[in-house]
Amino acid sequence: MISVISGMLLPSMLYAFYYFICSKKFSLSGKDKKKGQALFKSFIIIMILEIIVFTALNLITIYFMNNFGKYIPVLVFVLAGALPFITSVEKYLRGESRLYIFLKKVSIFSLALIATEVLLFNGKSFDKQKIRIDLSLESISMTEGAKTENGGIILNSSSSLTIDDVPDGTTALIIGFDRKINNDSRPLSVALAMKDDNLTRSYEPAQNKITMAGGYETTLSFRPYGKVRSLRVDIGDVYNPVKVSYITAVSAIPFSFSLIRYFVLMGAGSLICAVVCFRLWKITYQCRKPLHIFLTEAMIIICVLSVFIMTNPFEKPVKYDSENINISDPYSMTFDAFMKKQTYLDLDAPPELETLENVYDTSERSETGIGGLWDTAYYKGKYYCYFGCAPVLTFYMPFYRITGKLPTTGITLGFFGILAAWFMCRTILATVRLMVPRANLLLLLSFMAVAPGLTGIYYCVNGINNYTVPTICGMCWLFLCLWMGIEACFVQIKPLKLIMLFISGTALALCLASRPGMIQCSIVLLPLFIGILRNKSQKILFRGAQAACFAVPLIIGGILLMMYNSARFDSPFDFGFKYQLTVSNIAANKMNLASIPPMLYHYFFQPFRAAAIFPFFEPTYCILYNYQRYIYLSDSIGVLTYPIVIVGVCLLPTALSKRYGRNCFGVTGIQRSIFIALCFIIALIIGWQDFCLGGGVTRYVMDFMPLIMIGTLLCILRGAGNPKKHSLRYGMICAALASTFVICWLLTIQVRDGSILRRFPEIYDTAEDLMVFWQ
Repeated sequence: MISVISGMLLPSMLYAFYYFICSKKFSLSGKDKKKGQALFKSFIIIMILEIIVFTALNLITIYFMNNFGKYIPVLVFVLAGALPFITSVEKYLRGESRLYIFLKKVSIFSLALIATEVLLFNGKSFDKQKIRIDLSLESISMTEGAKTENGGIILNSSSSLTIDDVPDGTTALIIGFDRKINNDSRPLSVALAMKDDNLTRSYEPAQNKITMAGGYETTLSFRPYGKVRSLRVDIGDVYNPVKVSYITAVSAIPFSFSLIRYFVLMGAGSLICAVVCFRLWKITYQCRKPLHIFLTEAMIIICVLSVFIMTNPFEKPVKYDSENINISDPYSMTFDAFMKKQTYLDLDAPPELETLENVYDTSERSETGIGGLWDTAYYKGKYYCYFGCAPVLTFYMPFYRITGKLPTTGITLGFFGILAAWFMCRTILATVRLMVPRANLLLLLSFMAVAPGLTGIYYCVNGINNYTVPTICGMCWLFLCLWMGIEACFVQIKPLKLIMLFISGTALALCLASRPGMIQCSIVLLPLFIGILRNKSQKILFRGAQAACFAVPLIIGGILLMMYNSARFDSPFDFGFKYQLTVSNIAANKMNLASIPPMLYHYFFQPFRAAAIFPFFEPTYCILYNYQRYIYLSDSIGVLTYPIVIVGVCLLPTALSKRYGRNCFGVTGIQRSIFIALCFIIALIIGWQDFCLGGGVTRYVMDFMPLIMIGTLLCILRGAGNPKKHSLRYGMICAALASTFVICWLLTIQVRDGSILRRFPEIYDTAEDLMVFWQ
């Protein structure tokens, strides 16, 4: 009935409008009347076809699928049904225009997508038995930590639920979870094992999933051999109470038309059709065109909002108590030290530490049983924070003055992450304007959408960790430095140019006080600044003023930081890294050429590791056992595992060989080529230093990812400068951007203690259901 009504209603309304309004009130020519009759005939044909297709799909879901009251949503019928009629009207009004071709392709794609959703994505729902039985929770055996209460099973710890009386024909279980999501919530591990006629005495694993269990159903399917003897559901990682509201046995996973998947694929398909039909891939970015300004500004807002949703919604400021400071937050302890006008932390160190042969030897401290405040700098009987002080000066102090409270680590990461995303987008636009005179608009917008995940902003903000605060803070100030420094190259207003250079130098000083090694990324500005100093069209006094505006705040910041280091460690160039009480003696780490090959592997070529659960890949923990010394390693991902970086590196020779002449900003082709080359060279140098002095971990890769991002951007934009001529190259870039976007988001949502899972508890389950449609 719904299929028939939705197929007839719209054409009837449109034709009634035409007949009674146009034909009766206006005198139409014979040609117009013939076109109207042709339109009416096309309406009838479309109406009949839609009724046939929609009715057939509905009948399939009713009679051949395990649907239990779930049908194709009426909204889908209305939208998909309206498109062909709108297409016919467009042809009637303007003939075979580009809009008509676009609407025609979208209409066909929409109808095909509905059929695909029913027949393919819900192919697992085809069922003859249509069994759906709610199991009695009282009959389920459970281990310690689980109990029946209030009509459900309450899990207080990891437990196993055993179902011995499995209904015949069952091939899946639907488990309804219910719990309140808060800051302590973590995803559950839900595993299904079975006994059947193949293995009658032991349980064989069938499926394993993770879920936030925030009022979301978890479906576990299995394919038994013969009769199912018993099922066991193992629910792990239970750290706060979880309620199992019901367990339903079904003969097939029930039909469920996914509106999210439909609209996501519909949006992607429509975008591709629009790019092809309207030739959007040919449009060149014009920084002063109002429409292009609107599109780039809209993309900046989207990038910033995407970082905002990564922040933890449960984070609240905490009261400052100088007598009971949070020792797990090094920045709170540093803030407390500054408030007490001292450089060392206000914590007493055990005097026994001075009796050790080497206090920085972890094995000696462990053997003697003499403790110490983990991961702080210990020097001459005092504890210090070796993390940069910029977050305290630029956020903790102002935050306390305004609110009277201290921010948490999550709030700090969110603040600097949002700023970093904004400064990053501005840096991208300024770089493109200066380096790529004829950039492709579509590639530019697409790359901006990928950039927050590629640079590691998502990684830092989503995973609340003290160690990522200096990284995201340093990235924030680095992007501000690059943005202002590059923007100053083409600003014509002299006072504004001086202000921008001053901000750039100040931001670089703050980057130095956040993550010292990251300031090497600013070396890419060197060829541009040399060009400014050598610009003979400007007076030498103004050129000197520009140099002073950048250098003075940087020098002052450097001097203040050296004074701070001298007050702590008796040396202006000692940041305290080698005094860490951590997993090894950091002073033993030295620069050496033998570390270049393993650095290249861990930082650039290390691939993903296959995982047993969705999304079936994860960061790798790999030890090569040929480092010739102790090296700190943790989960990491090589830069070249991102498809867009691979494509960018492949296009590097092309990007360097293109020689644009001097433009109105006074930047030569040689300067641009040096800029691009430095992006990759400096990244290699920073990676080598980090590996030698620190080790291999994901957050160390973020030290040079801003440069990798900028270098990749310039390579793909300069390498695909003529999309018509390099259509294959252009298509590869688009595919690499899309796959990189998906990889970045999957890596983000799979973090079990990530902030995004607390803000959107169902995002992981939804993504798995969308992509793993065959289970």
